[in-house]
Amino acid sequence: MKSAHTQRVNLRLLPNKFRNEDDDDDDDDEGEEEDGDDDDDDEEEEEEDAQCLISDSYPETDVADRGRNSGRRRNLESLVWEVIFYAGFLTLLVSTAFDNRDRRSYGFHSSILTATDPAGQFSQVGCSVESCDPPMHVWPLQMWPLPVRCIPSWSSGYRDWADYDFRWTAPEVNISTDTRSPWRYSSWADIGGTPVAGRLGVYPNGGYVQDLAGTLEEVSADLTDLQRSRWVDQWTKVVLIETTIYTPNINMFAMITALFEFPQAMVTQAQLYAHPFKLLSYADDYPVSARIFDFLIFFVIVWFAVRVVLKLRRWRWSFFLKFWNVLELVNLLLGLAVVVLYVGRQVVSDHVAKEAAKTTGQFYNFQTLAMWDQLFGILLGFCCCMSTLKVLHLFRFNRRMSLLGATMRGSAKELAGFAFMYGLIMAAFISF
Repeated sequence: MKSAHTQRVNLRLLPNKFRNEDDDDDDDDEGEEEDGDDDDDDEEEEEEDAQCLISDSYPETDVADRGRNSGRRRNLESLVWEVIFYAGFLTLLVSTAFDNRDRRSYGFHSSILTATDPAGQFSQVGCSVESCDPPMHVWPLQMWPLPVRCIPSWSSGYRDWADYDFRWTAPEVNISTDTRSPWRYSSWADIGGTPVAGRLGVYPNGGYVQDLAGTLEEVSADLTDLQRSRWVDQWTKVVLIETTIYTPNINMFAMITALFEFPQAMVTQAQLYAHPFKLLSYADDYPVSARIFDFLIFFVIVWFAVRVVLKLRRWRWSFFLKFWNVLELVNLLLGLAVVVLYVGRQVVSDHVAKEAAKTTGQFYNFQTLAMWDQLFGILLGFCCCMSTLKVLHLFRFNRRMSLLGATMRGSAKELAGFAFMYGLIMAAFISF
């Protein structure tokens, strides 16, 4: 009704152009005494004519329909632009993810594991040499128990920080910190790297380090000396063997970590990790289109941030009442984290390449770079997943595309119950 009243005000003077000549002649013939009454009649006629003109030209239903159509048109245009934006954003993310992982990395990883552990028995639990003679009969359980060492299990509180002399004896004189000895404790500043997670705990990046460099005969001699001097004794909790290999023909590095844990039972638990990654991303074989996409994603993230900030300023707290708005905000935060990790990985790669070139046969730890690369891949995968869900939501006007959403809504209760039971069973399986 507000739009109809507005039209009345705008068209109030239009009926003057459509007056009949007979009405004008009658008004001229009448006397001055009836002028006041004629003016009142003219005003009433003008209002009636205006109402008739409004009802004939702009019905109230047409005005309302035009308003609704205009709103729908604006919403459709906004939806189309949002679809175009998210389609381009998802394309850039997928391109970056595809270039971040080489298709040859799986074969590289498999060949490393096959060459290191061809029989597939590396992770099996084995007895130590000194304790493989259990008693033949134990009443009443008829079991062969494993001998147990009377030492505490692994804990950061029992961590040893002291420097020792040969065969773990107390040093008679202070050991120079410039001397790198397998009997002197090396901190994170000396060896770098990140903490390593095992079955019995998380082990910090520090300890007693022996560099194995040189020819095969020299490495064998060093290992023999460590064995004779009982470098690994009953108080040793974990032994880590770390190495980094590089394959120039595919431009890929691999960080290999072999972990040997010694629990209270006199056994050995072994694990093998191999993480292939690219250190030199922008090499000669890197395509130009991928470089363009890598730079375009920065501008798209900035535009994405501007869109979300404008929505927050417009809707304020009501922005968080809709699920898809919250998902869009989470997607933006993931995109910003991906950009930060991408830049940080490039900075760390340049630093690692320069520092590794300075070493003369000594081991350089690439764990920090491997961690950055792994975090970048994980967050990039989550960002692609969020963007895919948003694109599917934007295509909801298509019946075929909205079929998945309708199916999920119809089976929401059953899926929620299944997810709860699955999470409960998986948590129990992982914990024990």
